[in-house]
Amino acid sequence: FRPATDGPYWVRVTDQCSEVEQTMQVHCDMSTCGGGWSLVWKHSYMEVLPLTQQMYYFSDTFRSCQDLTAGWCNVDRKGRFNAEEMMIAAYHNNHLVYAYRGRYNRNIDHEWSGGILLDPKVCVDHCKHHVGVPPAPSDHAAGDIQLLGIAFDKVTPSNFRLNSDTICSSFDNPRNCRWGDCNLPSSISSNERGTQMTLAIYVR
Repeated sequence: FRPATDGPYWVRVTDQCSEVEQTMQVHCDMSTCGGGWSLVWKHSYMEVLPLTQQMYYFSDTFRSCQDLTAGWCNVDRKGRFNAEEMMIAAYHNNHLVYAYRGRYNRNIDHEWSGGILLDPKVCVDHCKHHVGVPPAPSDHAAGDIQLLGIAFDKVTPSNFRLNSDTICSSFDNPRNCRWGDCNLPSSISSNERGTQMTLAIYVR
């Protein structure tokens, strides 16, 4: 028996309106928290500028999610996966730093609150600080509400107006706050903060 590996897979999804079954190729994480996760959104902070509303995880824009290379992607109508769970994972140069799973949030296709993990549980957390604290949407101290849908915090998951672990300040002129809450360990990066970061959302 050879275990499945992470990478692109063809998956079956069902359109909720027409009930027509379709196939779609997405990157799948087959190793974290039991595997079987389909990538539906990613964003590499400070590497894809300027920011646009098409990049929101609740956007109706489709941009193929077949790998974890730096960039952004979004699968619209995520309800087609008929998922029961979702996972938010953060990477530094494709190295998994933290991952948390929770119940599937049905708002993810409609508004920023869909990025909130319901009943979150830790899968992996290699951060130096705030270990055990799940990521949550953030507009960084009410700096710019447009950041909700792209930016995430990892200090106060129940308060979406404080801190940021990704980008901060403003939607039109974002500031580099990557790993500001987490702080990378030396085993992953020589820089604790401000270095490459890709956040991803998976469903299963």
